[in-house]
Amino acid sequence: MTTGEELPPAGWYADPHGARMWRYWDGTQWTDHVAPQTFEKLPAAALDDERKWARWARAAFAVYVLLVAATGILGSFYLDDVYGGSLFDPKSTARPDSFSGAPLAVGYQICAFASLAVIGVLAVWTYRAAQTARTLGIQIRREPGLSAAAWFIPIVNFWWPPQTIRSFVPDRTQLRVVVEWWICWIVTSFALAASIISAGAASLGTAIPFVAVAVLGALAFAILGFHVVRIVLAVHEQMVAEQQPAPT
Repeated sequence: MTTGEELPPAGWYADPHGARMWRYWDGTQWTDHVAPQTFEKLPAAALDDERKWARWARAAFAVYVLLVAATGILGSFYLDDVYGGSLFDPKSTARPDSFSGAPLAVGYQICAFASLAVIGVLAVWTYRAAQTARTLGIQIRREPGLSAAAWFIPIVNFWWPPQTIRSFVPDRTQLRVVVEWWICWIVTSFALAASIISAGAASLGTAIPFVAVAVLGALAFAILGFHVVRIVLAVHEQMVAEQQPAPT
């Protein structure tokens, strides 16, 4: 290197001699510390990606609370307006007007699709966290791609995602936070569905308690979600720091 050339920061880099391994650069020279290139990315690089998506995940949790509230309210008003309590009434001869409550229907559908986008952000965060864990040698329950896809697979999305995330947090106290977080997700999902169905099958008044439960569940899910993201990131950051070679 020339004297005027800026040296790269300390870290793991591809071996300059062409060997299929990583070699540690201490900021001034190459050291004898090497690691096999088991994965495309080093743990530190994977951790950087995880940090970026951890920020997006936190934002997604905040947005999710608002979307649950909007989806529950608009969906309940829409089903009440269209069916008026006759959703499951076999004796009802009324045919729902597909154009009735059109603004409510549009708002409800927008919120529903936006909720899918939020889930997509959480799925990508799960994928990035699983990739970091795999590069660190943590035994995860499922492959990163399947861990992310599990958020969208019906039925299994009620237990597969937390199984992967639980792999990152061996501490029992932290594990309890993950379990509580996921219980809030399940409660929110069922309460939201119940609010919309009850509005069409019974009345708007019947749906209101379910909407309240869904919003409170979403709020708890978001608050605990902030802690889960922080816990997972802290575990990975500590492991990456421990893998750095000691200064000589």
